[in-house]
Amino acid sequence: TISLDYGQYALRGTGTIGAVDWGLSYYLGHFKTPSITYTSALSTVTSVNLTYDRLQAFGLEGAFALGPWNFRLEGAYYLTDDTAGTDPAVKNNRLAWVAGFDIDLPLHNVNVNLQTQGTYTLGSGFDNPRDVDYNADGYRSDDRVVLKLSDSFNHEKIKPALKAVYGVEHNEYLLNPELEWKVADDLSLKAEGAWFLGGSGGLFDAFKNNDFARLTARYEF
Repeated sequence: TISLDYGQYALRGTGTIGAVDWGLSYYLGHFKTPSITYTSALSTVTSVNLTYDRLQAFGLEGAFALGPWNFRLEGAYYLTDDTAGTDPAVKNNRLAWVAGFDIDLPLHNVNVNLQTQGTYTLGSGFDNPRDVDYNADGYRSDDRVVLKLSDSFNHEKIKPALKAVYGVEHNEYLLNPELEWKVADDLSLKAEGAWFLGGSGGLFDAFKNNDFARLTARYEF
């Protein structure tokens, strides 16, 4: 992978039209996660191959404020080498998006941030277990709704927050409370936890027995 073929290249331009901030972007590189293919004989896997598929991504973004509401939207088209969606060893083209808003409530310093994040895979291959885009449940889409409630106290030195993620297709949940305390200008402490709940087969399924709590300290010098 030590060659220009495995480099990453990107362009991004931004501007403003009226009250709307917009941006266009282009990325040439590879998927961050590999496509996994294998060969087998007599029901035994004989080899496993990991390939980072070539990717071009075309992006569009926008943001605007409407009174106390702040809206944001990002959309992207992922173009791969499997445009027809017929190569089982290469990821298909897909659409991706993030859309949401945030608002400061008239209650202390409470901020509410709500977003939807998702992808929609094009082409075929969902019924072929050897296809890298195979989905046992037949889903082309992968959608999540993300909610964050945050507040601050003592001149923003104490920041509690609660994040919740809902996986639409598999009816799954992630709850992630946290509390950050800036003890001094160069020292901060953070306590947080995570609980994985809901259905099986989705993004959080592998973490169901891995609920955790942790305490971290950060010192800058």
